[in-house]
Amino acid sequence: MTSQHFVVRSAFLLSALLIGVLAGCGGGASSNGAPTDCLTVHPGADGTPRLTVVGKNLAFDVRCVNAQPGPLKVTFENHDA
Repeated sequence: MTSQHFVVRSAFLLSALLIGVLAGCGGGASSNGAPTDCLTVHPGADGTPRLTVVGKNLAFDVRCVNAQPGPLKVTFENHDA
């Protein structure tokens, strides 16, 4: 496989992942326009919103996140063997 094929294949996979993530947040909208199944993340004591996402059984416990623009600290925990 040439490097050009690798770049094209990587771009395609990234696009497919992005479409899947956006489609997962498509379950209706609340009054502020955010999907109703989204987790809203608020700033912590230091002003930075923090989110912990747990991966278990090949799935994440958070499907969609609604946060204000700016820094967001995300921690991923893998609970699979």
